[in-house]
Amino acid sequence: MVRSIRNVVVMTSYKMGAVDSVSSSQHRQQTVGFLVTPHISLFFALAAIEPLRTANRLAGRNVYDIEFLSVDGNDMVASNGLAVPVARSLSERKVYDLVFVGVSYRQPEETDRTLSKWLRFQASKGATLVGLDLGTIVMARAGLLEGYRAAVLWEVLPSAREDFPDLDLTEDLYCIDRTRMTASGATATLDMMLIYLHAQHGRELAMAVAHELTITVVRNGNEPQRMGLYSEPWAADVRLAKAIEVMKNSLEGPLPITEIARRAKISITQLRRLSAIHLETSPARFYLTLRLRKSRELVLYSRMQMTEIAQACGFSSSSTFARAFQAQYRIPATEYRRRHQLHLSRPYIGPSAYDVVRDGLFPFNEEGD
Repeated sequence: MVRSIRNVVVMTSYKMGAVDSVSSSQHRQQTVGFLVTPHISLFFALAAIEPLRTANRLAGRNVYDIEFLSVDGNDMVASNGLAVPVARSLSERKVYDLVFVGVSYRQPEETDRTLSKWLRFQASKGATLVGLDLGTIVMARAGLLEGYRAAVLWEVLPSAREDFPDLDLTEDLYCIDRTRMTASGATATLDMMLIYLHAQHGRELAMAVAHELTITVVRNGNEPQRMGLYSEPWAADVRLAKAIEVMKNSLEGPLPITEIARRAKISITQLRRLSAIHLETSPARFYLTLRLRKSRELVLYSRMQMTEIAQACGFSSSSTFARAFQAQYRIPATEYRRRHQLHLSRPYIGPSAYDVVRDGLFPFNEEGD
């Protein structure tokens, strides 16, 4: 259903304290610092900056004074190979009204410490911090999300919850909570920035920006990140669905298949039969795949040691985990982490092998016609 910006402002998770604070400053120029690191996604950067630049043009003045920053002041190369012109380094310690944290994958620990110190300085001066992509994780490591609700990309969320169990991390599209804004994806960032513009400058300018960018639907922050493209093949059978739920809730301490069947109120024979029909594998093999899938997310996105990952995913030892990981992904877990850290990149984890595509959601068939 198409919703107006006005309706979404009422329905979204924007806390009124933030609306009041930004509205009071709508007539003065806002300074915007966009922090970039190597291999940043330009999609995220443009989704955040273009609504502000469009607002400048439509307002006929520089409502937002925008500049890019890097740790050392050098230009950055984005993940698509294009250069991002940088205006200054973090050492200059200029204070901003709005700070975007644009970070792609994991940074070296020394860089993390520099970013954390600078972000804490900006927060102490009253800046609103905006976490994009893994920028939310950088904010969490800096201790800047305690007491705030924050959106985290769905594939990063399991490892983030392991690293920061006391934080309110969610799979929402975006969250605007007082002086903290977080977005899970690039298109979610667009939605969030239109809500932010509405809060600062009212409906007229926000709608004008939306029209200029041909945006016809603005989503609520608490809407899901993933569309209904993938459906779980076991969902049609209540008994199998319950057994899978038991498995998902017991990854750290794996249960015997007989106990899973007992908790799901199904016989072990029925569980094996339904698994063969709907999953095309055994319950035990499916359970192992769920645990290894979680382990891959922790290898990529957490700072946990391999022994800790093994324990978190229910393996009796790090050597047992290492063998299972390599058998599943054809690469040692340590090499998998090193390879993506080296290139500051991350692979597409995507849906599991047990997800299926529903028909009718895209205008093409399986043959690609």
